[in-house]
Amino acid sequence: DGEKSVLAQVSVVNESGNVVYTSYASTSKKVTDYRTRVSGILPRHMEDAPPFATVRAEVKRLIEGRVVVGHALENDFDALQLKHPPEL
Repeated sequence: DGEKSVLAQVSVVNESGNVVYTSYASTSKKVTDYRTRVSGILPRHMEDAPPFATVRAEVKRLIEGRVVVGHALENDFDALQLKHPPEL
């Protein structure tokens, strides 16, 4: 129905700005709008994407116990269905 947004891609960079992880994430839901104009995501990007649960677990492992810096991170953590200690 196009009412709910889900994670399509995630990237994690280190303190030097180098990408340490990037992945598309597949969803079990039917995608009705890729929002390609703003996201750059196309249906072909999702064809071999790992499941959301796998991507979420990998990101969780990467950021565990680390300071995370970014703009409006609550939105990113919501999309990843993760909680991160505010002091980090």
